[in-house]
Amino acid sequence: MNPGGPPPKLLLCALLVACGAEQKPDAPQSVVQAAPPAPDTETPAPAPPQDTITPALLAAGRQWGTTEGEIRRTLGAPDDVTAEAFQNQHDATKTDTILRLKYRDLMVALYRVTESRADMLLQAVVSRAGHRLPFGIDIGTRREDIVAILAPTREGLDDDRLETLEYHGPMESPGMVRFVLRRDRVQRIEWVYFID
Repeated sequence: MNPGGPPPKLLLCALLVACGAEQKPDAPQSVVQAAPPAPDTETPAPAPPQDTITPALLAAGRQWGTTEGEIRRTLGAPDDVTAEAFQNQHDATKTDTILRLKYRDLMVALYRVTESRADMLLQAVVSRAGHRLPFGIDIGTRREDIVAILAPTREGLDDDRLETLEYHGPMESPGMVRFVLRRDRVQRIEWVYFID
């Protein structure tokens, strides 16, 4: 109840009419667009799901090929090729070959079964930045960024007593990726594929 004033319904109608009178449908409307927010460069990208990390890293080591023909088609003629005799682990009477194709910043090793001439990728080693690797990892990436992206892992030392971080693949994709560090930065990335 509103003694002495207009009834509430009348007041509401008057307000609606007054508010509507301000709008002119034929008048040009100005649209103000807010600038998009600046990208956040301080916060690292969210880590991918853990079950996809190592398989993606292991796949990156295969990008140059898994046979001598594929590697030569992808990278061209190597700077150097070495072949080392290796006793077949299933038949001691047979000798197979470890073939190493060396490029300026990459070495790819293949296990070649002599009897069938079938190649299997054994190892790839990158020693210079600029290769397409997942999660923005490359030569020079900081140790703390590797751990933030890939999670803590097994640490060790390589033959030159440099610190290493090793990420092992699942049983269906046997292999590992090893990051060799110098002064807390990636100096070399090694892929090792376990062959039976």
